[in-house]
Amino acid sequence: MGVRSGDPVFLSPDCRVDPILGLYGQSTRFRAYTSETRRNYSTDISLLLTFLWGRGREWTSASARDLEDYEHWRRFAEANPDRIGGAKWDRELAAFASLYRWA
Repeated sequence: MGVRSGDPVFLSPDCRVDPILGLYGQSTRFRAYTSETRRNYSTDISLLLTFLWGRGREWTSASARDLEDYEHWRRFAEANPDRIGGAKWDRELAAFASLYRWA
């Protein structure tokens, strides 16, 4: 397939590219989304990856507990000044489900 203009490139905080995530960004499934959905999903997935990285976890080994903790941080944690509501969380879950179903 190859990388096309507009395909996301997911970098870890130490600037490494995850080749599996790259393939997801080049997949027929991902490319079928509207450009806005691709942009939103890329952002949502990046935020989750950063959270997992901070816990020393790879996305491929994330557990249900990791996702529950992430939801708590995103939606309810007083220490998070950028908490989100239920509709935004539902979209983030759709992004994660798309990635994990593909993987």
